[in-house]
Amino acid sequence: MLDNMPGDIPSFLYGEEEDLFPSEEMDQKRAVAWVQMRFQQAESARKPHEDRWLSYYKAYRSYVTPRKPGQWQSQAWMPISFYVIETILPRLAAQLPSAVVNPVGPQDVKSAETMEEVLHWAEDKSELYLEQVKAVKSSLMYGTGILKIGYGEKKGYNIVEEPVMEETTGEIATGEDMDGQPVMQTVPVGSQPVLDENGEPQTQTVRTEYFTYQGPIAEAVDIENFFVDPIASDVSDARYVIHRVYRDRKHLEKMFEAGTYKRPPDNQWESYLHEFASLKRQSEIGYTSDALPDREKDLFPLLELWTDDFAVTVLGERGDGILLRAQRTPYAHGEKPFVKIVDHIVPHEFWGIGELEPLSGIQDTLNAIWNARIDNVKIALNKMFAVVMDYMIDPNDLVVRPGGVIRMREGLPLNQVFQQIDLGDITSDAYTEVQELEREAEKASGVSPYQTGQDSPAYNRTATGVALISEQGNTRFSFKVSLAEHTGYKRLVRQYASILQQFIPIDLGIRLKDTQDLVRMTDQMGMPVNDPMTGAPAMQPDPTGGWQAITPDSIGGRFDFDIEAESSAQTISARREQTLSMAAQLMQDPYMKPRPIREDLLKEFGRKNPEEYLYSDQEIAMMQAAAQAEQASLPAEGDSSYSETQ
Repeated sequence: MLDNMPGDIPSFLYGEEEDLFPSEEMDQKRAVAWVQMRFQQAESARKPHEDRWLSYYKAYRSYVTPRKPGQWQSQAWMPISFYVIETILPRLAAQLPSAVVNPVGPQDVKSAETMEEVLHWAEDKSELYLEQVKAVKSSLMYGTGILKIGYGEKKGYNIVEEPVMEETTGEIATGEDMDGQPVMQTVPVGSQPVLDENGEPQTQTVRTEYFTYQGPIAEAVDIENFFVDPIASDVSDARYVIHRVYRDRKHLEKMFEAGTYKRPPDNQWESYLHEFASLKRQSEIGYTSDALPDREKDLFPLLELWTDDFAVTVLGERGDGILLRAQRTPYAHGEKPFVKIVDHIVPHEFWGIGELEPLSGIQDTLNAIWNARIDNVKIALNKMFAVVMDYMIDPNDLVVRPGGVIRMREGLPLNQVFQQIDLGDITSDAYTEVQELEREAEKASGVSPYQTGQDSPAYNRTATGVALISEQGNTRFSFKVSLAEHTGYKRLVRQYASILQQFIPIDLGIRLKDTQDLVRMTDQMGMPVNDPMTGAPAMQPDPTGGWQAITPDSIGGRFDFDIEAESSAQTISARREQTLSMAAQLMQDPYMKPRPIREDLLKEFGRKNPEEYLYSDQEIAMMQAAAQAEQASLPAEGDSSYSETQ
């Protein structure tokens, strides 16, 4: 059996039921021990990376060790790590990668169009862009960024004034007593408004809750809280991944009430928290006085272990943990709900290489040379002296100051009592070395001065030369985006689509199109009416505002997913210039549709509602019909009426 060998997956986790939580306490303990063992294995294998990640974090924050008492040497930090990341990040995240949905068969064409529109809506409502930026920045700093995809809900509140109601009661006969008299019972019979002293209904402020969003949602995972199968090269081939999350007691109580977690005995779940990942990082650079302040000790660490088949949640990282959940994977796509984004991919390894790893040596050397130059200037301005102290009247005279006098006793010649020590000046070679190091950093990162908005005399300053240098850098950035699209974003949109199909609310209504449809006008009896001028059916804007109900059937089907080509790394000005040029060419092509071209052009320049600027196809048709009717109503040339009007 599977359970005979230490470390094997408990067999009950392969059950057919949705809820795999074991009823036997011994099985619960075995599940906890297995999850904690996997966690410790992944943590041990990841430990060497953690030490490097901390050094990269310090480099990005320009952290230097605090001065020791009496230390005078300079500790300046040249922020190469910071400006390299902040130059590349806007290019990689300049535009949210947008999903393209392609039908697998002819029966999926309509649903594919609807799914693509719903995906765009979900990307916006779930605030995917912000989480994408966090994951991309993590990949630039540490080499790897992780996004977790799940089902989520967002709520809003309405504040309304409602009348204060009170129940009214009445008496009804429920039987007879011994004397044959009816037995009366007071029961509620309705409600009525409560009136104030003036006879006016009293009102009260009521807060009502409603859903602003229900659907897929992405979360950028702190890399310190993500643990993976040590032999995995990707999320897809990992036997398991573990996400460590921190939750307070209030959150756990909600999960217990919802039935998502099994409630343990009250005396078994006290505070298990040992450290908090982000606070621990900040304490390393002196931003918090303690890795775990007292105010955070109510948090509980949970280990969420995911495979393609099941999910297990354990309270506590070590020791006597508690099993809170064991169930089959709740998502229909049958995948672990995580995607990986890497900066530089390393074949057959899970963790990628970021921008700071190849820059670490350059950063240290540049800091050393730069600080040596500063120290040399300090010494040049504050000289050192060799002095026979027996001939000094006051040692305080040795302080270098304007108009200062050093008083000496007579006895020996002055050049034998007092002499300035010349430590030499740093030669111009040191400045050349700094420039060489900066160029090496540019080679490693692909970030040239032109891409940071700087001028550089070291490069070809002709228009062609600048364009070639910028193009080479953009090629590297575009490759990074393409890599993220293939390793992470396609998987992300596939899981987004699956969650939409699985959890779509029955009453979901969203505005799919940017145009407002026209519908037939009706009279008071509900009968359709015609335009009195043309005799054609009279049309009016759809009173629903273009909103359409989305059902599971409308987005069902089989799809292939891709990422829109426009998500490649471009600056805003370059992309807009390209869009204008392409629009000018396409508008001259008789085989191109003018309206979509105009819509894309307006969107590119930040107009989120192109329908405010463009006539819909139905409105254009009505205007054309009206123009034709007006033309037809004019008298023909040669008629008497025509002559009279002339």
